[in-house]
Amino acid sequence: MWTGHVIPKGWKVLCWLRYVHTDPNNFDDPFCFNPDRYDVSVKWSGFQAFGAGARICVGNMFARTHLAIFLHHLSTGYKYVELVLFLRTGFWLDSHFLSFRWELVNPNAEMEYLSHQRPADGVEISITKI
Repeated sequence: MWTGHVIPKGWKVLCWLRYVHTDPNNFDDPFCFNPDRYDVSVKWSGFQAFGAGARICVGNMFARTHLAIFLHHLSTGYKYVELVLFLRTGFWLDSHFLSFRWELVNPNAEMEYLSHQRPADGVEISITKI
């Protein structure tokens, strides 16, 4: 029995980590996109994207490093912006990277709920000259 619920013998009990990340005990507005929530100290149980303990994801540090490199190039590197625009238009631009901004093409995209929640349209972005 757990919190008044009877769990039959032989059943498997799984913890879906998405609910840890949307727990109002951990965050004031858990369903609002707010990366700044991690600027302050968060209980270790408030961020479990890679699991914890002996069963922590073996790709944990690889994924974090890969994401950090991607964000660096997205925010500071002209070559990333240039490549995306080249793939969409077929020609190279001569402007400096500081004159571009990016935004979601479809901010209200439907969500898919597989192992993790994700936008169904693949998070397409639009890069425009400022």
